[in-house]
Amino acid sequence: MITLINFSGGIDSTYCLYKYMKDYKKSDETVIVHHNILVNNTGRWQKELEACHKILNWLKEHGIDDFKYVETKFEQPKEFKTPLDSILHIGYISGVIALTYNISHIVYSSPRDEYERLGIIEMQRRSRNAEAVRKIVCGKTLSVIDMISNTKKKTLMKEIPKDLLDMCWFCRVPDADGKPCGECHTCKCVLPILKQINTKIK
Repeated sequence: MITLINFSGGIDSTYCLYKYMKDYKKSDETVIVHHNILVNNTGRWQKELEACHKILNWLKEHGIDDFKYVETKFEQPKEFKTPLDSILHIGYISGVIALTYNISHIVYSSPRDEYERLGIIEMQRRSRNAEAVRKIVCGKTLSVIDMISNTKKKTLMKEIPKDLLDMCWFCRVPDADGKPCGECHTCKCVLPILKQINTKIK
């Protein structure tokens, strides 16, 4: 069994990586942790990459590093004014990784909040499209491990170690100073929760 965990440095994927390695990984299982550096006009790729490296160091310090870490990079053409969506990440690039490492399983890391925000039909449409693209690239259907689709982000944030949570990046469109914008849908979800649980706001 070879399992792929796509890792953005955000709260959801960090929770899944941490939880999977602690509680789900089998002794004879290989785990590939993949971060795609998506350079586009949102300006967040550097913050995500910085978060990933901090989180990976934290995991190693805590003995949670029995996985292979892989980085890929995609620079979105400047003429693409709309940022490329998750079909690129979960579909095409995951397909390349799946083909390269003979992946059999993939962990999905969308919490219940996303299903409530976009609707179940839209989330299912995105998943089907991503799976179709991935199958074209790698030639097979991967078994999906759904860890958090019935769990709210607030619960994830409370369950993750506080110092690990502090390292996560969440804003979709950071401001000119590299700070959370406070206006994107992720900021509007995460910032109030951070205040409630008295953790650090970047």
